[in-house]
Amino acid sequence: MNAQKNRKGLFSRELQLTLLLWVIYLIIPYLVVPERYAYSLAPSELAIKASYLMLALLNNYVLIPRFLHKSKYALFSLLVLATIALGALFEESILEYLFFPDTRGAELTMSGLQWSASKIGFVLILFSTFKLIWDYQKKQQQMNELENEKIASELKFLKSQVNPHVLFNNLNNIYSYALEKSEKVPEMLLKLSDIMRYMLNEEENQFVRLDKEIRYLEDFIELQKLRLEGRGDVSLTVTGNPENYSIAPLLLVAFVENSFKHSMQTEVDNIVIDIKLDITDGMLNFVSRNSYSEDGGPSLANKNGRETGIGLQNVKKRLKLIYHDKHNLNISKENNFFVVELSLDLSVNEPEMFDH
Repeated sequence: MNAQKNRKGLFSRELQLTLLLWVIYLIIPYLVVPERYAYSLAPSELAIKASYLMLALLNNYVLIPRFLHKSKYALFSLLVLATIALGALFEESILEYLFFPDTRGAELTMSGLQWSASKIGFVLILFSTFKLIWDYQKKQQQMNELENEKIASELKFLKSQVNPHVLFNNLNNIYSYALEKSEKVPEMLLKLSDIMRYMLNEEENQFVRLDKEIRYLEDFIELQKLRLEGRGDVSLTVTGNPENYSIAPLLLVAFVENSFKHSMQTEVDNIVIDIKLDITDGMLNFVSRNSYSEDGGPSLANKNGRETGIGLQNVKKRLKLIYHDKHNLNISKENNFFVVELSLDLSVNEPEMFDH
């Protein structure tokens, strides 16, 4: 297993691209001006440029990771200069002596060392640039993967809060009716069963069909209407065709639940809950209006003006994570009505933050 891992490291994608860059460095001069640079493919020049490759690999895989990336800039600079100097000395005193003993290798000169050092410096800059770009992109990819994992975990946690929250509230309501031996209990249990079945079936899905989500809302509203006992009117209006669109599951129910909760906590008998969904040109416009009494019970917001309750906090976080800037949410009070206005871009079919 370790040998296989080592072989994979030796022939990594990065190393393959590095070698490809070296091949391009070899052949471009010949392709551009073949009559002038034909010597670049001669065995002697290949050997010299192979030595440049060795220095570039040393710089890319030893000096940059161990010194530059660890912010040891002074030591890195000294080692690069030493690498260039030793490479130039090796070329002038050994390689040129072997291949050109009667001409270029006949005498070690300062001008020859400077010329070799300049060529080595160019190669190191070229390959270092590739290495730094590669490492930057790799780091960004790792950061994106970590961010995606974090977002996925948070989305899963937020979604997991929805089911217990809705179940807890409705079981409390059914329990109170059971204590009163109400005839509504069987019907309420049946509606709750349908709701929980939907929740269990769609729990693992990032998105669900919009028409199925609307049917779930209809069942939820019917369950809540049983609790009103003739104290007001509830309406749900859907315009447009939802069949060709998807939506993140269990987003809208938090607003609907709050409409019932805060209206029914009042003592008045003229409760009005009006819910409208409009699907037009790929946009969902959701509006929920529910009456309330200033003296009849707690409001949607606390004294600091911040919404309370797990459900509402949950849905606002999910909207931000999934739809990013493709949604607009406004919650207001006007003329003894709480009004929730939500617009969603239904073209979003995966969490927007995963693309950032």
